Amino acid sequence: MFITTTIKPNEVVTFKLNSGEEVVARFKEATDDAYTLIKPMTFLMGPQGLGLVPFVFSAPKDADVDITKSCVNTVIKTDETIASQYMKQTTGLFV
Repeated sequence: MFITTTIKPNEVVTFKLNSGEEVVARFKEATDDAYTLIKPMTFLMGPQGLGLVPFVFSAPKDADVDITKSCVNTVIKTDETIASQYMKQTTGLFV
């Protein structure tokens, strides 16, 4: 079970969904039923290798996204290299 004290707001986390998808995002908050994520991204294989793309292409660019807890298999703090790449892509800042 996910313990909200282990992941702090704005930390970059990885969600492995029951569908097999991995979602990388900044964590906003957890409710009884859902996780709220800031700028969620997922992985896509492209000509230059693995890249991050928006998790929901049709959502507004800065929209927070709720993921129902029953759809989540695992939540873990994201590897530092991936988290840095995610932050650079979503904020333009090098971390």
